[in-house]
Parts: sequence; structure tokens; C-alpha cells
Amino acid sequence: MSSADELIRFLTSSENRIRLLSALEEEPARPTALAETLPMSRSSIQRNLRAFVERGWVVRTDDGYRCSFGGRLLLHRYRDLAATAHLTDEYGRFLDALADAGLTLVPDDLETVTITTATRHDPHAPLRRYSDRVAEVDSTTFRGITPVVSPVFNDAHEALISTAVDAELVIDEDALSTSRTGYPEALATVIETDTLELYVHPDSLSFGLSLFDDIAFVGAYDDAGQFVACFEGGDESFRERVRAVYREYRSAARAVTAEELR
Repeated sequence: MSSADELIRFLTSSENRIRLLSALEEEPARPTALAETLPMSRSSIQRNLRAFVERGWVVRTDDGYRCSFGGRLLLHRYRDLAATAHLTDEYGRFLDALADAGLTLVPDDLETVTITTATRHDPHAPLRRYSDRVAEVDSTTFRGITPVVSPVFNDAHEALISTAVDAELVIDEDALSTSRTGYPEALATVIETDTLELYVHPDSLSFGLSLFDDIAFVGAYDDAGQFVACFEGGDESFRERVRAVYREYRSAARAVTAEELR
């Protein structure tokens, strides 16, 4: 019996083997038909089919060969692994902040979540994407967490908190202090409106999130407090995980009174 490592190496050492096994996933096929659709010779197809049968990944039928239950399960797990490898390779340096917040992306998120990252040529791409998308949001509620305050973020949220939106925002002590000294006008808006409740979390925050009726955003920040990645999605699974993180941080935060802001 081959070891698991040997089986994995056998499958993944050739892209054509993955193509061949995938071609048999939906319906049976004969080697001649497979040779017409795959970039493989008939002899290579027959050789690999024999190897698949020996390993239990493929079975012979009256119609040729078809993927077995074990073969389909193997393909499913391989695709999960491939998606995870892509996720960590492409976005790995942005994911630690999300994991620290208790939010872990899963491979299925690649299909539903839009990810905008900062690059050397466009370091402000995530911030611009977030601001543009928030301007388009039509929502009756807003739940947010932010580790930093800035004119861009203030402008992006001003229209929301100045209208009849049920809004809550969690910041940390540093962000509150920065707001008092650097953005008194934005803070005055908070004081004047009854639609926004402000909370301060006792710990320093390293990530951001925004929850609206139909969409959620999560922001990753670097050590300098720069917004380096924006994850956005409307899928209910993604939104519920973001919602759970917000509830955890909101429950640990204290409400800020109007008197404290003056």
C-alpha cells in the first residue's frame, strides 16, 4: 500500500493527471474520447487510467471509465488545498490581522469575497475601493470597528451617520484621543447626531470592519496603521462571521457619553 505522501505526489506531479481525473468526475468516458479533449496521448491516458484503477480512484464501466467516490473525494480535497495555497500565497501577509481578530477566511471565500490589496504602485487602492463602495451603500444599519481615524474615513462615513441610520462604531483609546485633537469637527458630528453610538474598546485594535444590511467589509492594517487590504462580501456566511467578531468586540467595549466628547 502506498503512503499518503506517495499518493499525493503521484497525483500532483502531473497536471495532466488532475485533468484526466477531473474529466471523469461527471460522466464515464473511453480513452479515445479522452484523447480528443485532453492534451495527452492515448497511450499516456491508458497508462494513467490503469494507475488510477489500481489506486481506487477510477473504476471501469460498460461506458469506459468513471471517477469513483474516492476519486471525487480526492479531487474535492485537492481543490480545497489548491484554493488555500492560492489564498495564502496571494494574501498571506494580510491574513494575520484578520486571524488575530477571530476572523478566518476559508477557500470558499475566494468565490464570493472581493479582495483589494495595496501594492507598491497603488498603495491606496484598498482605501479608495472602500470609500467608493461605502458611497454606494443603501443601508438602514451600520456596525463598525476601526483602529485609526482619518479624513478619508470620516468623509466616507459622514453621510451615513448624519442620516437616519442605526449606527455603532467601536474604536480604541488612541483613536478617540486622535479624534479629539485632530478631527474635532468630525467628533462634533458624533455629538450632534442621535443615530451613532460610539464605543471604546480597552485594547488596541489592529483591524477594521464595517457591517451594513447586505454587505460586510474587513480591513487589514500594517504595523504603521496603513490600510493594506480590503475584504468585502455579501455572502451570508461571510457576513455572519464578521457579525460574530463585531459582537465580541462590541460586548467588551464601553459606551462613550456626549459629555465625555465635549
